[in-house]
Amino acid sequence: LNDIYQSEALWEEDYSEIENMLPKIKSYEGKLGLSAENLLAYFKLDEEITTKFERLRLYASLNKDLDLRDSKYQELYDRAMNLGNKLSSESSFVTPEILDIPEDKLWGFLDKNKALKHYKHYLDNIIRRKSHTLGKNEEKIMSYAEPVEAAFMNTYSMFTGADIKYP
Repeated sequence: LNDIYQSEALWEEDYSEIENMLPKIKSYEGKLGLSAENLLAYFKLDEEITTKFERLRLYASLNKDLDLRDSKYQELYDRAMNLGNKLSSESSFVTPEILDIPEDKLWGFLDKNKALKHYKHYLDNIIRRKSHTLGKNEEKIMSYAEPVEAAFMNTYSMFTGADIKYP
């Protein structure tokens, strides 16, 4: 796993960096529909955070799966997942806010700023799922339920995987 992180100290650096980026996410709340530039800037920030987070999560998850009895990596994984829950909560406003942008204005943003065309599929998916998307406050509440939902599967996988005897 050294290809992902050379050391846990580097993992910790990325973890801290992501935590410090959380307020930047909130700084876009209420501003995504103001301009194509705001929307693009948010998407770039989201990409940067998501890339770092997925690397962080992958490293913790793979280390945990090497030996489910090793509590050190279970703790690392739990920290990564808690950070993921914070990210989800902090960004829960995004989808409802994008859906509040009139579609002609949203597609006008893509015409105005060619860099946004990269996100067309993402925006198409948001609009396609509109009828299944709650309001900003409800999406925030749902983001708080994610750890509870994951707890059952995590518990099951720990009990079923920790005692496997490999040849």
